[in-house]
Amino acid sequence: MTDVVLSSARPDYRFLFSCTVRWLPCGSASGLPHTKPGALAAGAILDEVTRMAAEVRPEDASRAQYQLMGSLGAPRVDRTGRVQAWADQVVLRLADADADRLKRWPRCARTKRSGVRAQLRAQRPLLLGWRNP
Repeated sequence: MTDVVLSSARPDYRFLFSCTVRWLPCGSASGLPHTKPGALAAGAILDEVTRMAAEVRPEDASRAQYQLMGSLGAPRVDRTGRVQAWADQVVLRLADADADRLKRWPRCARTKRSGVRAQLRAQRPLLLGWRNP
């Protein structure tokens, strides 16, 4: 699966998730076989990665990718019990526009803080003058 859009812990940032889904049929599944067992496997992976990504802050995407590699690399049985699924070649990243915005954010915050400080410094003599006529 490639570039699946996932929510992050911040609603204004979204992740793009890609991986290769691997799967094996479970011999113990009862009933008729599923016509798309690969879709069951993909669903099992997406369920877990969606839950995990929703708790990750955008600035922690690279760290979260390694956590996902560890978690999704272990086989899990899908909710129907028909397939075991795991993921390989896991990539979690921000969309390019979001990544650029995230890189600019600290600079904007510093600029805003320094502007506020400059404004306070400029007002200080006025405030002192008001206190001591």
